Amino acid sequence: MTYDRYYYSVLTDAEKKVYRTIYSGLERFEARINLPYASADLWRVAEAVNLDNPHLFYVDFSECKIQKTPFNEVYMPSYYFSRKHTADLWGRVKDAVSAMVSGIYGDAYEKQLAIHDVLAKSLAYDERAKTDRSLAPYSSTVLGVFLHKKALCEGIAKAAKLLLNSLDIKSIVAIGKMHSDTSVNHAWNIVKIDGIATHLDITNDLDADNSGIIHHAYCNLTDEQIAKTHSLLYKYPECNVDRY
Repeated sequence: MTYDRYYYSVLTDAEKKVYRTIYSGLERFEARINLPYASADLWRVAEAVNLDNPHLFYVDFSECKIQKTPFNEVYMPSYYFSRKHTADLWGRVKDAVSAMVSGIYGDAYEKQLAIHDVLAKSLAYDERAKTDRSLAPYSSTVLGVFLHKKALCEGIAKAAKLLLNSLDIKSIVAIGKMHSDTSVNHAWNIVKIDGIATHLDITNDLDADNSGIIHHAYCNLTDEQIAKTHSLLYKYPECNVDRY
């Protein structure tokens, strides 16, 4: 399994140290994580931890806080679930991932296409979660996809990354906006197939009307192609080859 952490890779050395400290603290369910002294944008680092690690579904990153004291800075996480409940949920997620990828074979492109198709066909977009904050533990994480078959774009992109990584395919959860609604952020994936980076927006390819038709309008686009409907919030690897 590939654990690719793009956001970590583009941080400064000081920010990487903070990233590792936050990540380790979250794994231990710490209530207060003392951060090393560093010239770092702490919110940027926390966002990197969130987008790089879909298995941290038990952390409510939107409710975490940073406390500045005269001596240091403290990251105070907010957890959706207890350690025990998280372990139970993670076991169910791993079983679902194993079942989903068990019949997927072929080269990197064929595997990526299979992941796109199984998600696009089986998922629903969670419209209710757009306004109901109580659904966030599921809609914005991998839990919605693997346990309830519905999620928001962030949960879908994180689930796709987890599945692709399980098949040793690199993937980034990309953040930007749709031209049709610039009031909220949108999430999709950038996937690397045999060294070629492409955009993969499964949310926009969902079988929304249950017609049984799998759409591929947003499967493996170049920067030029996706720019017709999307804009990027961060700098990402160039997607400039339309082979796929």
